[in-house]
Amino acid sequence: MFTAVIIKIDNGCATLDIGRGKQISIPSKFLPQNVKESDTVIIELLSPIQFEARQKNIAKALLKEILGADEAKTTGQKAKS
Repeated sequence: MFTAVIIKIDNGCATLDIGRGKQISIPSKFLPQNVKESDTVIIELLSPIQFEARQKNIAKALLKEILGADEAKTTGQKAKS
């Protein structure tokens, strides 16, 4: 994970300063909504396996929050059966 500063957004392309005099360009559609030039964004690159693991962890945390710790465990055990 690292931070980058948006230098320019033009014609569907965003130029980001990633530090040490390096810049990258990405399609502006990948930027968070409502960001503008000079804003800082956080960039994180994940492999498909890491992304899937994160999604599962988020889903488990949401289930636990919604149902409570005991219910989430019971539901998880039923799903495995």
